[in-house]
Amino acid sequence: MRPWNLLPSPPRLKTIGGRPVLTLGWQMEASGGEVHHLFAYRFPDPFDLTSTGALEIRLLGHLLLDGLPDEALPEVLELLGSAWVFYQPSPPRIEAPAERRLLKGKVTKRYERPAYSLSDEE
Repeated sequence: MRPWNLLPSPPRLKTIGGRPVLTLGWQMEASGGEVHHLFAYRFPDPFDLTSTGALEIRLLGHLLLDGLPDEALPEVLELLGSAWVFYQPSPPRIEAPAERRLLKGKVTKRYERPAYSLSDEE
């Protein structure tokens, strides 16, 4: 197996929907074939292309994952799954409904329902 061919094409900076997007691509041989990757990063601020901290970390993560042998992938997947569960935002808290204020009433007149019967005969 030959090592991965990092960035066979130069990085491209495109504008999609008014926001800059950096795309990188590479390929590597894997068990059973070749794996081709396309990594795209949309910058959060269209006027600030220097905020690349998240970009560098994510790209490094992708490259490290590609360099691992197939035997290591189940363990890495388990660790990534645990981290994903741990860092998920907690669900929004459901607030108890506001207590209704009880209003006291005053009986002013009694009402009796008229008696009626349901019968088949008319």
